[in-house]
Amino acid sequence: MPTPDNLGQLVAHAYKTERLSGKSLDVISGGASSSLPLLLEGRLPAGINNLRVGEAILQGGVETFRDTPWAELEPDACRLTSDIIEVKLKPSRPIGQSGYDAFGNQPVFPDEGDRLRAIANIGREDVLVEGLTPIAKGIRVLGASSDHLLLDVADADPPPAVGDRVAFRMSYGAMLLAMTSEYVEKAPMHDVEDFSGRKMVQITAEQGAAGILAREGTGARLEAMNFDVIELADVERPPSGLIRLAAGADRRIAHKALTATARATHSFGLIWIDSIAALMPEDEDGIDLPEGSVLARTLGLDHKAGALQPQLSPENVVIVGLRHADPAEARVLKDSRVSAFTMTDIDAMGMRDLMHEAIRVATSGTQGFHVSYSPTATEFAGWAAGSGGLTVRETHQAMEAIALSGGLLSMDVSGLIAALEPRIGTDVVNFVMSAFGKRIL
Repeated sequence: MPTPDNLGQLVAHAYKTERLSGKSLDVISGGASSSLPLLLEGRLPAGINNLRVGEAILQGGVETFRDTPWAELEPDACRLTSDIIEVKLKPSRPIGQSGYDAFGNQPVFPDEGDRLRAIANIGREDVLVEGLTPIAKGIRVLGASSDHLLLDVADADPPPAVGDRVAFRMSYGAMLLAMTSEYVEKAPMHDVEDFSGRKMVQITAEQGAAGILAREGTGARLEAMNFDVIELADVERPPSGLIRLAAGADRRIAHKALTATARATHSFGLIWIDSIAALMPEDEDGIDLPEGSVLARTLGLDHKAGALQPQLSPENVVIVGLRHADPAEARVLKDSRVSAFTMTDIDAMGMRDLMHEAIRVATSGTQGFHVSYSPTATEFAGWAAGSGGLTVRETHQAMEAIALSGGLLSMDVSGLIAALEPRIGTDVVNFVMSAFGKRIL
């Protein structure tokens, strides 16, 4: 355990290292969560300027202090939830002779008569089963295979049914495995709003785009889908849960929409559905923001004013449907840490799996994501600009995946000009409806 004496020795060694090397040490780390009592008691040696506090933040210090958690810390910052796939009354002791499981253990089951048992869809490949504690009373963890968890639910009130979800607190070891498992989805608990009533959407559109949205009855259709279409009295203080929809003539509308989202959100991702990446180095004189450089400006890759960091990081940006990339743009893309899926990737993966991965990237460590859509991403019959792009059905499938994810914070649509063929405008607005959750039934 850390003490003033051994941490004082650490500081002395750090100062000696500085004298001998002639270099200043920016960080002198005095331990982990176990050093917090010294910090609060004022006994942490001067010179310690860093603590690697993880367990106390994630679990409230339960495992570090082996005592009642501090009231100031949150013991339930992380939970594991799993789906119940079977519930049946079964003998508590299996019928027949007991053998060894795949992990070299011989399970022992006491005879408690017939008990109501449940199976959940998580196992030892995902989590340390011995570190799980069910949150609901009356549920016990009995054991697990590689991919299934066996629970006793006879004392649960009410008893769970197939399709219900069961939640667990995790030990540090269980949390470590769950967090590093690619099969366990990670989602923020307290940043997700639970709306039981109508949702709110704000629509802003440039002149040509406004005519198309009005012709297609966009506002009325959203209201029929349980949205309230509102005008903001205070743009700087939008209501919680507001979803923004912006429409314009070209991709510069995306930068305006993303700027508004950055003002309202501390971290968000971006799903860019377009035939181009808009990462071209700027070389056009007299144009403040070339259309082909919009994403480069947004991510700060052109080193000009207008970057949206730290709210939007390249690691949370996904391009879907890429068909064209200038060699200079391709070099920028490869160095940018932006994820890009070309039409070849879509053909190989299928839209369902690709969008699952795109949403995972856009939501990793964020509050949600913005969607930017250009009609050139989609192939419409007889329209050269979209030739070779997504099918209309694939575009709807992408938007449906976005709606099902529940992570949509805002959306922009470019390319809506007065000269756009009405049939294409109709399809584009239909795509927007799919992204906002329109269903047939």
